[in-house]
Amino acid sequence: MPMRPHPIPTLLVLLFLSPLLRAEDEPPEVETDPKVVEAKLERILEEYDAIRASQDLVPTRRRRELARRLGYLQHEKACRTLLRIVEDDPDMRARIEAMYSLARIGDFDDIRRLYKIALKEARRTVLEDYFALAMAQATAPEVGPWLVDQVLKTSLDNLQLGVVEALGALRTVEARPELLVLLERETRKTNRDMHLYYEVLRALGRIGGDEVRPVLHGAAAETDWRPRLAVAEVLLQAFADDESIEL
Repeated sequence: MPMRPHPIPTLLVLLFLSPLLRAEDEPPEVETDPKVVEAKLERILEEYDAIRASQDLVPTRRRRELARRLGYLQHEKACRTLLRIVEDDPDMRARIEAMYSLARIGDFDDIRRLYKIALKEARRTVLEDYFALAMAQATAPEVGPWLVDQVLKTSLDNLQLGVVEALGALRTVEARPELLVLLERETRKTNRDMHLYYEVLRALGRIGGDEVRPVLHGAAAETDWRPRLAVAEVLLQAFADDESIEL
């Protein structure tokens, strides 16, 4: 009879292999001082409008950078400009950058407008691969519960994966029951979607709760390395956040 791996040494190894160990620069704070915001915003909008139609390499890269900078200016005009960039900028990467920026500074109405734009986009990767991941940076408190109610049960696999990841990043407590059901459904399958299983475990670990602890404990003893990696990343994130977690 093959021996089952002991979860603790395995977790320690996976902990140090986790991609979360990569050092990342701290992003700048969102600027809220009205005078500073107005001055920066005027310069950015003037420059963006001047190069908006160009598809040459340098102006295109510059528009991406301007879309990123708008995401640190808390202003209604910045949000409107970002929505316009998402909708009609000729460069896809500038549009994606604008999605992330809008998630950072937009209110709930802005997020819903963004979702409608993404739904209409002919290239489904905009919706499936980027919208939900951008939501992981959302600051509007209504976004997490809305993702649970309106988007989590989508039939689009990549979109669902992104939503699960975003709900974990946002620590949306309202998502816990739905994620536990989703995890149980995958567990009963003969051929589990291990990518989804892994992301749900990570999200549940970040959300936490008494119901989650036995789930993580069971995943730590799995023979597949992906559930064990998910638990290792949960532990590492708890350590980085100076939180305690028991398995």
